[in-house]
Amino acid sequence: MYLVQGTLVTGELLEVTPKTVVFASTPFGKMTIKRSLVQGLALDPKLDRLLGASAKHDKVRLNTNKFLTGSIKKLDSTSLLFVDQAGKQTTLQRSVIAGLLFKRPLQANLGNKTYTRVSLVNGDKVLGHVASIQGSHLSMVAPGVGSTIVPTEKIVDMEFGMGGGAMWGFTLV
Repeated sequence: MYLVQGTLVTGELLEVTPKTVVFASTPFGKMTIKRSLVQGLALDPKLDRLLGASAKHDKVRLNTNKFLTGSIKKLDSTSLLFVDQAGKQTTLQRSVIAGLLFKRPLQANLGNKTYTRVSLVNGDKVLGHVASIQGSHLSMVAPGVGSTIVPTEKIVDMEFGMGGGAMWGFTLV
């Protein structure tokens, strides 16, 4: 899951509704996140990037690398309800979907906050605010996602003074 604020969290996508994304991850547990805070989702573990976000529509990337443009209405454990630009409603099996890109804002409001980026051994890259660092763990808060305590053996590296914000309209890696 790629967040607008710049965080990348791996885990299990449970549900997408018009307003929320429900996701479970190791560092944060089960989360319900406002859909407006999520840039995109890679459902296929081999997918390392999503291309082509739109300011007008959602996009679905199929396993065939074909894109569908329209509106993502609902995704559950088995299927996706999608309405294309012509208004035709389609139900797709989740197994044929590689990734989802949500409608992006016309202009991203990144603000002037700085974050600490914590890269974890599982590939997560969490941008947030460090609450405390102990010998055995780090406590942090990631805007839009929540707070977590990470064992120090799960941390690959930390970068301080990072700006926030996803690279809308560019490649998600």
